[in-house]
Amino acid sequence: MKETADTLDLLVRSGVPVPVTWALAESGIPAARDDEPLQPPPGNLPTFTGGQA
Repeated sequence: MKETADTLDLLVRSGVPVPVTWALAESGIPAARDDEPLQPPPGNLPTFTGGQA
């Protein structure tokens, strides 16, 4: 999972538009249901909104 996270971070920081469905599939993390609460990032990290970075 660390390698996937590092790769995803590199791609996003490089300006590559990464589809959320691909990122979730690669990481094995299931998509949240509409009514499911999400774990917020720690501290003041930006929150991904689903748009292009």
